Order: sequence, then C-alpha cells, then structure tokens
Amino acid sequence: MKKLMLIICLIAFFSNENFAQSELSSEERKVIEQAVKLKSQEFWELFTKDYSEQNLNRLMDLFVKTEDVAWMNKPAIHLNSFRIIYSKEELKDLLSRVFELRHSSPTTIIENYFAVISNDVVVEILTNENYIITADGNRSPDYETGNTTVWVLRNDEWKILHWHRTNTEKE
Repeated sequence: MKKLMLIICLIAFFSNENFAQSELSSEERKVIEQAVKLKSQEFWELFTKDYSEQNLNRLMDLFVKTEDVAWMNKPAIHLNSFRIIYSKEELKDLLSRVFELRHSSPTTIIENYFAVISNDVVVEILTNENYIITADGNRSPDYETGNTTVWVLRNDEWKILHWHRTNTEKE
C-alpha cells in the first residue's frame, strides 16, 4: 500500500507541465526502463560489493553532478531512514565511512518496479534483503530495505537525482 501511494504521489508531482510530454509508446517505455534497469544494476553492484575507493568514486558518478537541478528548495539527494543528506559531498562522506567499516553488504533483490514518468524521468521502487560483512569479517543479521530512486536523464546518461532508503527488520 505504501508503494502504491508513493507512486501515485510521484506521478501527480511529475505531471506538471514541465514533465507533461507526449505520450510514450509501450516500446519506448520498455527501452527507457531497460536502460535505467542497467544503471540500477550497476548502482547495486557498486553499493554492495568490494568497498574500495575506486568503486566509491564510480558510485558517486551515478549521482547528478549538481544539486541545483533538483525540484526541492534545499535538495535532499539521499534520505536514509531519518537521516537527510543535502549534497553530493555529504553523501560521499557518509558512504566513505560506510566503506571504511565494511567489506561488503551483499543484497538480494526481492521486488523491483520501474515507473517511466517521461522520456527523462524514471522512478524505481526496490525492496531487497541485505546483510553486512564488516571489515574485520563479522556478519550482521539479515535485514530488509525499501528504496525509492528518482532517475533523470542528463547529457544522455541516467543519473540519480534522489534516493531514499529505509531499513526494516526482517520478519
């Protein structure tokens, strides 16, 4: 139910005249969805495995370069439960600390949905199961996360404009 409400709210939000473009065909939507799905797979590969400086930099390249293109007055590039990250620099700092403490965070995607809003905006809703392997080799209990990512097409590349992540205990 939460996912449905979120999708409805996002569709309503993006339905303003800036995004009201000509209707996309089913085939065009499939092509866009496939392109974003590949970027999403790249993101999750970098976010969950081999926490190295090189992968952190590659991960950060998947986010929009400037925050002034966001739709919010003070844009939040990332929300993680109750923590709000307002800039790409803050996000890199947070992820750097995560990468220092962890070896990896293997994930299994449970559910993944892509809503193609227009030819340059896609909303991804993903639920996954995770655990953490710390730098010293310890393993955390399994937990689930719900993720909402707004992908935008910038200079012919799909980039993350906004990412929300909520951790929940596994039942």
